[in-house]
Amino acid sequence: MKRIALIVGLVAVALTGCVVQSFYPFCTEKSVIDSKPLLGEWKLQQWFNDDVSTNNIKSWTFEENKTLQAFDVRNAGAEFKYCLFKLGDNLFLDAEPGALDKDAKVNELWIFSVRPTHVVCKVEVTGERLSLTLLDYDWMKKNTKLPFLEETNDHKLYTATSEQWETFLRENAGNTNAFPAKPSFVLVRPKKTS
Repeated sequence: MKRIALIVGLVAVALTGCVVQSFYPFCTEKSVIDSKPLLGEWKLQQWFNDDVSTNNIKSWTFEENKTLQAFDVRNAGAEFKYCLFKLGDNLFLDAEPGALDKDAKVNELWIFSVRPTHVVCKVEVTGERLSLTLLDYDWMKKNTKLPFLEETNDHKLYTATSEQWETFLRENAGNTNAFPAKPSFVLVRPKKTS
């Protein structure tokens, strides 16, 4: 019963949250590239504006089957299906929710995608550092004409096609209002122990 109440509460937060959600993928098949630069484990260092480098958060794992195991600041796990894609010189990640971890906690990232929608992050891989920057919902809501469905609490579910998204992302990849300069998530490869 507690888990159901928590899910209902988190769904309400998600529906009023600030994550751009799309009914369709943010990319076409022709833009998808090999996810090799992401494969393996990554330790979460930054969760939005919080430094979580000293927290004992389980590693995120990008798998070859295009599955991402991600953990939030409470160590609640969730599975996402992902694809890495490239538009011009910019990398992006399209993700959609998969299964929840079997424990009693509900992952905060998963709850934003409680319905089968896609989210997008701009990706930067520099050596052993991975930065993921979510598309800014408030900027998007005020500055774009892409098709959407209006939902509760003035939340928009975008219905743009993958082709429309690719055009939009190409045009706005360098816009720090669309993709803020400070990443949403920063991860690093765990140090190898000998």
